[in-house]
Amino acid sequence: MKSFQPQPEFVNVQLRVSVLKQLLQGQKIHLSDIHSTSLEHKHCLQQLVLQAASEG
Repeated sequence: MKSFQPQPEFVNVQLRVSVLKQLLQGQKIHLSDIHSTSLEHKHCLQQLVLQAASEG
């Protein structure tokens, strides 16, 4: 069982401009297109992307 970890208020992320455009247009992107210097931030971003995909 996973323990609850609060989401950080801010996350550091690096995206190619082309990936950002796809994201803003509502297109699907691959999780490997999201880069972060922090493993915690990358995990948070992955969870948010998966949550958005399951709700959309």
